[in-house]
Amino acid sequence: MEQRSLAINQEYAIPQLNVNLATNQTVAGLCRIIETKPFNWNTLLGTVRTIRDADRTSMHGLVAELHLQQLLGQTAIPLRIDPIASGTQTDSYSFRKDSKGRLVAYDQQGRTVAEYDALIEADGLPVVIEVKASNRASRGSTSHSLDTALTVGGINRRFAPLKEYYNTNTFGYIVTTTRNAIQPNSLTQQCFQERGGILIPLPASLKDIKGAIKATVFDDDLRTLQKKHNRRA
Repeated sequence: MEQRSLAINQEYAIPQLNVNLATNQTVAGLCRIIETKPFNWNTLLGTVRTIRDADRTSMHGLVAELHLQQLLGQTAIPLRIDPIASGTQTDSYSFRKDSKGRLVAYDQQGRTVAEYDALIEADGLPVVIEVKASNRASRGSTSHSLDTALTVGGINRRFAPLKEYYNTNTFGYIVTTTRNAIQPNSLTQQCFQERGGILIPLPASLKDIKGAIKATVFDDDLRTLQKKHNRRA
């Protein structure tokens, strides 16, 4: 009976976090900028116009990621950006950039283990920054939901390749999302922050982002279709 109880406890045991989530003054300063720096709509949407193969249903997420990349490139805070070169390999993982410039970690079988919207080093601390442009805490049981990014299992998977590369267990982890997706009563979000994770709002709402995309990219496509129709008429 005791053995059965032990087996049940092990099967349903709460997973343990395999990394130590930390911060420092440089990370705190960067968080303040992420929360407050406005979106440069002209530059961002001009870039999105050139990405014609983008999935339109996820374009708002692409805009938010491009905003983060632009912000990191322009900040005066001393950061080491993209410290892991594409093509880097460890004993168990390989790192390569995808078509959108994100670093992706693969296992030895070539399967995707983790994607990183941004990876930096701040005063020697490796920091992952994840962007979730959503209007709610979770969009279902997908690997791209906000809740998944905050759970112990999601964090362990994301940092496993980095632990092997850096040979350390200590990292910073910033997740930024739309303001109304941050819910003070969410147990998942509370636990994430208690473990040392940083959850901060984007300076634009999902409605703002989608509205800007519709007013430019989608309208551009509509005008192009109208021109083609007029030429055929």
